[in-house]
Amino acid sequence: MAPRLRNRRWLGWALLASLALNLLFAGFLVGTALRGGHGHGHHESDTGLIGFARALPEEHRHALRQAIRGSESEWRAGREAMRDAMAGIRAAIAREPFDAERLRRALAVRREAQGRLAERATDLLVERIGQMTPAERAALAERLGRGPERDGRH
Repeated sequence: MAPRLRNRRWLGWALLASLALNLLFAGFLVGTALRGGHGHGHHESDTGLIGFARALPEEHRHALRQAIRGSESEWRAGREAMRDAMAGIRAAIAREPFDAERLRRALAVRREAQGRLAERATDLLVERIGQMTPAERAALAERLGRGPERDGRH
């Protein structure tokens, strides 16, 4: 097998794995919010929006889940955009002759779709935190600063 074809095949698998991880992250965020996370501290591995959602008090996690459910059509559209973007990436990788600029554009479309999903999740989280009392926000900030060993969770 020619090295160029082998490299392109590897790139395709790497892009597919990257998309899978990104979709897993988005799904995990939505799933955590929908089923409720742990409200008793913050794992060091809880990065990004997932960690914030987990650290919310139960009543605010519940309200966040409701907000996500209320905007299901936006999430569905975002997932469809991610699928469409991946189809564009696969087409760009398979195209002969290979066009690096076409692949860059296809990856940018995917990045934009992913960014829109993350922006929507951020908006919902910020809105929820904005509805908390000052004492609740202070407690949230404290939970976010604690590691799992001080929180009794490992």
